Amino acid sequence: MNRLWKISVYLLLLLSIWVSVSQVAEVYATDLETLARNGIDSAEWQIREASDILEEFWGNVTDDTRREASKDINLASDHLHDAKSLLQVGEYNMSLCEACSSLFLAARSKYRMYLNMTNLRIEKANETIRNIPSHFGKPWYAIDVLQNATKIYRDHELSSYFEHLPYADNVLQQYEITQYIVFDRMEEARKELFSNDYSAYNLAAKAENLAILYQREQSKVFMHVHMRMEIEGKGTKKIYQKALHSIQYISKMVSGETMSTNRFVPDDFEVPASLETDRFRLRMLSVDDVEKDCEAVIESRELLHKMFGGPWPRRGFTLEENIADLKRHQQEFLSRRAFAYTVVSLDETRVLGCVYIDPPENTDSDAVVVMWVRQTEYDKGLDEILFNTVRDWISSDWPFKKVDYPGRV
Repeated sequence: MNRLWKISVYLLLLLSIWVSVSQVAEVYATDLETLARNGIDSAEWQIREASDILEEFWGNVTDDTRREASKDINLASDHLHDAKSLLQVGEYNMSLCEACSSLFLAARSKYRMYLNMTNLRIEKANETIRNIPSHFGKPWYAIDVLQNATKIYRDHELSSYFEHLPYADNVLQQYEITQYIVFDRMEEARKELFSNDYSAYNLAAKAENLAILYQREQSKVFMHVHMRMEIEGKGTKKIYQKALHSIQYISKMVSGETMSTNRFVPDDFEVPASLETDRFRLRMLSVDDVEKDCEAVIESRELLHKMFGGPWPRRGFTLEENIADLKRHQQEFLSRRAFAYTVVSLDETRVLGCVYIDPPENTDSDAVVVMWVRQTEYDKGLDEILFNTVRDWISSDWPFKKVDYPGRV
């Protein structure tokens, strides 16, 4: 009797376990079915959106991109068809796997198109900048914006991470990975590439517009000078030619094109760290001066236009543009290719102007020195004082025999 009772207990226990396993399997199957249906719905939506984008931007992408994007969409459709067929026969595991592949391929086709359109936009901006006549110089602020666009683009190029789905141990893990790649990684990358205000695409468009504006303003300046040369006749031709040379030099100076490949100063020359008078101090211009320098530049915009004849600083000159400019000047100073000094008050609270000591464009001189003071200091006569001080300093402390001072008599 005892033995019979034990056997009954064992049988009841086995039956309980079997029921529990069946219930778990049923729940698992139900969850897989739900996930498979959700995956199919997501894939269908992605395929429709990818097809719409391909149609909308057909003329804005290259032939290779159209071909690759179309191939991805067709493959996604095939996987979607297989996912639906497997779902109907209860193969939820395989159905979910096919839905994941379909979803990924459709999303990748969209990403290919956004990537290609961004690259083409960057190339177009590059071409616009390259086509600016050499005597105009180059718009360094446009170049800096374009460099930022290029960096973002390179960070989000179609890497192996987006080329195929990573390996997963099981279908549930595959589903989670696919969701993360498509709806997190690719979506974030798309925004940074194409749709955000500071996306690579929009930055490249901004760089191109800045370059076009720069060339237009430079053309007006040069046209005006040439017209005055024709009107005034031979008597003033030399004066205008000198002004034209000054404009050309300033254009190249602000764009960073005056950098010589030869040594500007001897290797054993100790570059002066500063120059101090009872009224001001000269020291290396650095990014730490950006806010005070930008304030001085903006205050003196009209004066700088009159002094140099070029478009710098443009209307709407920003702190970001000035940061890029000061970074370049600081790098040039530290590498001994050119020397930009800020002119500051003795208590360092205000920037009063700047002095630029640059290599010459030709062999007629050893250096070219350009300087300016802010409007309020110009009105107090500081411009002439600074010029005389710097000229004496260059003569006594620098290794140059012949120095040009564009725009100065």
